Amino acid sequence: MTSITCAGHARLERLWEDEVKERGPAKASFMRVWMRAVRTRTLITLLIVTINALASFMTSVSDLVRICLKMQKRCFLTNKQCVRKTCLLLVDL
Repeated sequence: MTSITCAGHARLERLWEDEVKERGPAKASFMRVWMRAVRTRTLITLLIVTINALASFMTSVSDLVRICLKMQKRCFLTNKQCVRKTCLLLVDL
């Protein structure tokens, strides 16, 4: 076993022992213990995925703005025309 697996096993075992002490052997729930053990990791993973999604979205938006500004400088288009031309340009890609 690797040290990460051993640490996870030790944490789960400690949480299980606490659950049995609190609720007794008959009412102890492994699902409750397991959820408590993975809660922090799950929340951190969700936070990282959310940040990644936002970063990807912002990159796309900044690319669209940059393309629109280049076209606007080139053609002196109004904002509405610029958006239409940018959308047509992106469809052609």
